[in-house]
Amino acid sequence: MTQPNIPSLLKTLKIPTKVHTVHLVGSRLWGTHSPKSDFDLLIVHKGQYDATLLTESEFRARVEGGSLIETLCCLIPASEEGCVLVHDDDDEMQQRGLIGKGHLQKMRIWADERGQKDLEKATKFWAKGGETREKGWKILRHIIAAECILRGLQRIVDDDKIDLREVKLKQETLQRLVANGREDDDAAWLALSWEDVQVVHRERLEAIRTMR
Repeated sequence: MTQPNIPSLLKTLKIPTKVHTVHLVGSRLWGTHSPKSDFDLLIVHKGQYDATLLTESEFRARVEGGSLIETLCCLIPASEEGCVLVHDDDDEMQQRGLIGKGHLQKMRIWADERGQKDLEKATKFWAKGGETREKGWKILRHIIAAECILRGLQRIVDDDKIDLREVKLKQETLQRLVANGREDDDAAWLALSWEDVQVVHRERLEAIRTMR
């Protein structure tokens, strides 16, 4: 059976660390594959990278579904060194083409649904207390960051009178948008009850949504 080029794959994924195992999963393991089937792999590694491997169709589906993460990948140009590690000019144009009219509204729906799920996770972490509470705190900050990015993109589109797909987002701009949602005393939330932290978190989101 044809084998995937594992060293090349790990190099592409930027995982220069110890890989414990690479498992073949899916149709080629089960024997239900066709000659054109791709290789489904599960990589167990120890290191500083958390890589997500997506097929083109999976990436397209996430963008078209309004996912903030994949949409940002489409908006950050290849010229942003350190953000786009491997690229193709044709792919960049095709990815931007996935962003259609009303995409910001799709992103709003995605963020609201994701935010609700994340709040449920944060609730569980908060209940456990101790160091585990910090995981819930980070989740709350991620929700705030997503809101800042959405509001920032809306302002860019409105102020420049352009479509979202025309936005060329720089890392510096993205980080500045996220920083708008932070306060020096955010770490003080860790000492609050879940009921109280929900109040301050909700107030922060409301402030961001009315921010100009």
